[in-house]
Amino acid sequence: MNPLINLKPGDNAYIIDFTSKESCDFLIEMGCFPGDRIKIRSVKSNIVTAQVNFKSIYIPLDLAQSILTHPINLVICLN
Repeated sequence: MNPLINLKPGDNAYIIDFTSKESCDFLIEMGCFPGDRIKIRSVKSNIVTAQVNFKSIYIPLDLAQSILTHPINLVICLN
């Protein structure tokens, strides 16, 4: 499991768990739950922009450190 803060723009992952009550409350208020797929759009000095459930959310870096994810490494070959 990797903290959300370790993901790079373009990375996809599943939300696995929260290590703080604040991050749990924040994401649940935004309609995001463990098991949801998250795609990182950008990482700036104090905020992570991500897409979850077809909507963009803005996560402060201090909360992003306490959101545990499982990266998705999917490669499809049609040959």
